[in-house]
Amino acid sequence: MFTFNRIQGDKANNIEQSIAAYQAALEVYTREAFPYEWAKMQKWLGNAYLNRIQGNKIENTQFAITAHEAAINGAEFLREQIISEDTAKQKLAEEWTNSYIGIVQAYLELGDFTKAIEYAERSKTRNLVELILKRDSKIIFPPDVFAQLEQLRDKITTGQDKIQNATDENHKLLAEHLQKLRQQRNELQDRYLPVAYGFKLDKFQATLDEQTTIIEWYFTRAGFETFIITRNSIQWLGISKLGKIKYLANWIKEYLNAYYEAKIEWINSLAFQLNNFAEILQLEEILKLIPKNCTRLVLIPHVFLHLFPIHVLPLSNGELLYERFPDGVSYAPSLQILQQLQIRDRPDFQNLFAIQNPTGDLNYTDLEVQVIQSYFNNANILKKSAATLTAINDSDLNTYHCAHFSCHGYFNLTNPGKSALILANSPPQKYQQTPILNATLICEKEKLMI
Repeated sequence: MFTFNRIQGDKANNIEQSIAAYQAALEVYTREAFPYEWAKMQKWLGNAYLNRIQGNKIENTQFAITAHEAAINGAEFLREQIISEDTAKQKLAEEWTNSYIGIVQAYLELGDFTKAIEYAERSKTRNLVELILKRDSKIIFPPDVFAQLEQLRDKITTGQDKIQNATDENHKLLAEHLQKLRQQRNELQDRYLPVAYGFKLDKFQATLDEQTTIIEWYFTRAGFETFIITRNSIQWLGISKLGKIKYLANWIKEYLNAYYEAKIEWINSLAFQLNNFAEILQLEEILKLIPKNCTRLVLIPHVFLHLFPIHVLPLSNGELLYERFPDGVSYAPSLQILQQLQIRDRPDFQNLFAIQNPTGDLNYTDLEVQVIQSYFNNANILKKSAATLTAINDSDLNTYHCAHFSCHGYFNLTNPGKSALILANSPPQKYQQTPILNATLICEKEKLMI
């Protein structure tokens, strides 16, 4: 039925047949009766329009946006049906990563950088919103709004239970009512919580000062995109193509192999490797787009980029990147988390919990923790062999305002959720090459992780 990826035949004709097939399928798989199949068809339809050869390019791109937006909304609806299984939510999120990538790519083709960034950010918030609401609902929302949200939550839970036991006659009506309740809840949340649907780039930009610039990377099927964001401007460095991703994948593999398996070789080749990394990221081209008065830089990596020391990449004038910005270079997972940090009011910020050099082989850790400790009135420092998992579990972490871990870490490339900090008495971690470092998998549409 679906011929979009056929090897044989004319590509343009295959795409036309695919579009017709997906549209016909949507007549059968309605959103109310078959929400999963409906969302999947919308995703495939969006991909087909993005790759369509016939017709008007702008119209095709707009059709792709409409389809991918429907797929995303459908996927987020399906996610809300999952009550507590994080694994199931993660699997669902990975399945619809393609639609986020597709809609970002489509908006870039139309030159709408704001929408592209907002959807890139939205792709990162599926777990973030739930965590923030679970922890800070009573702080974020006024008492009357919090009460309304609790009532809506109870009604949604009741509605979900009814749908599971519904007959064919009233299933559609119940689903429509449940969707209205969710829309009411989302609209109410968005007024006070600037993440996910509620995140607006212009409002975020207004929180920046004139001396701060943000560099955000995002991987699409066309390559890795680079956004340069300031208080008054958004720029896009759109010259990274698919070949660059393959070049980057090979660089990552070579760098990590040396780091884990041949540390002396890694040390000796570090300057050369970082210079290559700077060229792959087109760092000099990025710097040309940063205002001359910028004194502070914030880096927002994507996929694997957070594993590498971007802040010390060499520049053509002999400086390192961090030396260019007197007020420092920092990292953030997303614009939304950065915004939450900027607006968060924490007047009572006095108690520190820290892990200090649990493996005993980090030369500057003692000084690092000592300096950080000087900013707090109270501190609980687990040093060296005392920094065990048991000791952490025995600590009441809710009594601390800041937790700082100065130790080694382990990043699981195939399952980032299984990454870990290396504490005292930890078993040794053996690095193993994984298929995710293969260039074809990094580039492959459905495997690109967000």
